[in-house]
Amino acid sequence: MKAKIKIAIVEDDPVYRMVLVNYLQQHEIFDIILVCSNGKELIEAIRKYKPDIVLSDLKMPVMDGIKTTEYLNKHYPEIKILILTTYSGENLSHNLIEKGANVFLLKDNGIEQVPNAIYALFKYEHYFADWSSKKTSTAKNDAGLTLQKNNLLKEQEIVILKYLCKGLSNKEIADKLCRSPRTIENKRAIMFKKTKTNNIAKLIRFAQQNKII
Repeated sequence: MKAKIKIAIVEDDPVYRMVLVNYLQQHEIFDIILVCSNGKELIEAIRKYKPDIVLSDLKMPVMDGIKTTEYLNKHYPEIKILILTTYSGENLSHNLIEKGANVFLLKDNGIEQVPNAIYALFKYEHYFADWSSKKTSTAKNDAGLTLQKNNLLKEQEIVILKYLCKGLSNKEIADKLCRSPRTIENKRAIMFKKTKTNNIAKLIRFAQQNKII
């Protein structure tokens, strides 16, 4: 039997919280081990309950999603953070990733996207999400994340980046390109340096902003 993915949910809206719990419980691979109404409740309980992934709302009383993300990133960096919110803005997704969030999803885009995001975060440590919504366009380029005119990324690096955005692991990419996983890992490190990023989420954002994907 496969090990279940341990999930903590932090959501102040009781209706959406119930819907989210009921929906995720339909998937046998998920184990909802903790349900809280704000970040403070989560932090007080997380020493006892160690989730693999935290699903957190953004706007909450007592302790919001941003402060919660900062705390988890500092004290529990191994925990993956998925932000679910109705709020969006030009630089919101970028700011959340800078704070330590792995994925930013808009509730307006549907609850159906959540299981795939959870599974991808657990297995690959990243998930390519569409951060735009019907109401807002994707954020403009941020400083340090713009593609240089002198072909910043080589053709093979762009191919690897596209596979990363699809959620493929180093080994899966290596198999497709007939390379070793270590080679893909080295290429990824080079891309981090070239794009001035330090994790997959930021690298995927770079790909979005520069229309590589």
